[in-house]
Amino acid sequence: LVRNGFFMIIILSAFITTAAVVREAVNSPPSIDLVDAFRFLAMQGQDAEVVFTHYTYGDYIPVLAKKRTFSDERSVLYDRRATIDGLELMHTYDPARIRSILRKYGITYVIVTNDMESLLVWDLPGHGLSYTTTLPELFEEVYHTETVRIYRARIARLPLLR
Repeated sequence: LVRNGFFMIIILSAFITTAAVVREAVNSPPSIDLVDAFRFLAMQGQDAEVVFTHYTYGDYIPVLAKKRTFSDERSVLYDRRATIDGLELMHTYDPARIRSILRKYGITYVIVTNDMESLLVWDLPGHGLSYTTTLPELFEEVYHTETVRIYRARIARLPLLR
């Protein structure tokens, strides 16, 4: 009984610590690298283009990148279908499904950060969208720093497979 209680205390403390770290990452202002990436996007293409990234960055995109955002902290509460599709885009390895979601929402750019790879979305780099953005038939890297990468979706070259 004591051993089970001790185990539960360890699990609970790990959960609380993880929650505190995630809350701090979500509530902190964007890094200089992320602000620079948004400024780079502001100089690209048209304002009507859609940027996909983790929803916690969504509020900054219209202001700093001068683009439309796929999701922000409010939209994940109100647009269930888009939220589900966004989660699927973050985690799928299926090129046909990626093409479908990119076209459905007119997503032009995807931002992947180190924080997304180690805390916000995945446990390690190279999973889900972090991996599929490296596939040249789907994406082209247009911006890269040590902590932020931006990819342009190759929508024009992506036939929708059925």
